[in-house]
Amino acid sequence: MSGCKGKHLYPTKKMADEYVRFYNRDIYKDKDDQLGSYRCTIHKSWHVGHIKSWKNLSPVERVNKILDGGESSD
Repeated sequence: MSGCKGKHLYPTKKMADEYVRFYNRDIYKDKDDQLGSYRCTIHKSWHVGHIKSWKNLSPVERVNKILDGGESSD
């Protein structure tokens, strides 16, 4: 998930996850077009962005994803 420019800020993880569920339930979306929520330490809020494959994540990103309740699909 890339930079913050132009991304919506969600004050809570729950609000970001609600949008993610709404977006991802579209059956016509490609599996590679799924969104996930993530904590933005710059804005002290939450953003949504396209999900990186677990194998493309750095070790630190993997740990953060696990701690945020993410699951590995690899």
